[in-house]
Amino acid sequence: MDRERLIELLDLDSPDLAVATCRRGLVDGAEFAVYEETVPAHNLASTYARRARSIAKLGLDSLGFPASVERLSGLPEGTPLRLGHIAVDDPPYSFIVFLDKRATEVFGCVGVTRTEGE
Repeated sequence: MDRERLIELLDLDSPDLAVATCRRGLVDGAEFAVYEETVPAHNLASTYARRARSIAKLGLDSLGFPASVERLSGLPEGTPLRLGHIAVDDPPYSFIVFLDKRATEVFGCVGVTRTEGE
């Protein structure tokens, strides 16, 4: 997937701060990768719900977890999703974008602050 297509998929008018921050990072040249492999949405929902709790316990700043987990949980069981990773420098966040298997629609975006050296 090329950068411009991923930027298009991340809605410019989204009220979601995770989507807006991730999109801005891509526009500014952030490193990214979109993986070919798929993972069932229900697996991702439970994994990212646990990650949200762990991140909160660690006191790290995060974006988009509640809305993304809710949306992933609402998808039919077994819905295959692809993952994208975006490493934004300003602010220093790592984002995961959840895409349909053809990478034509975004189903969620989560971000967590990065620490030095990540």
